[in-house]
Amino acid sequence: MRSRRCLFGPRSHPEYPQATPGLLKKAALGCLVAMVVLSGCRWHRELSQEPRDLVGVLYVTGNEPFTNLSLRTDDGGMHVIQKDTTVFYSELWKLQGLKLRVRFRPVASKSDSLSIIVERYDIVKTP
Repeated sequence: MRSRRCLFGPRSHPEYPQATPGLLKKAALGCLVAMVVLSGCRWHRELSQEPRDLVGVLYVTGNEPFTNLSLRTDDGGMHVIQKDTTVFYSELWKLQGLKLRVRFRPVASKSDSLSIIVERYDIVKTP
């Protein structure tokens, strides 16, 4: 019985071009650059939003252990305060039930349009 030999080795067949180490390095570098550029554009979009003011009463929403601080405005809108993006979160936690004026930036993601990032707050005195 004769064995058949292939004219092309498994690594040198013209239909299956081989990736060279230089090509792999360039592709990996290209992917890394694309990720940095895209994440940088998202960060710039978040920072470029103008801060706005909002007046409302501070409430705790959700169930333990998934509670959030939320600001309820006079028109009934609830705005969830992002806990890991504001330095005031622990201070605001102690002010539950009080009427506040907050300066905030909205979170840039479309899926979370009612979340806010608090930059400053003042207690509103009620007569």
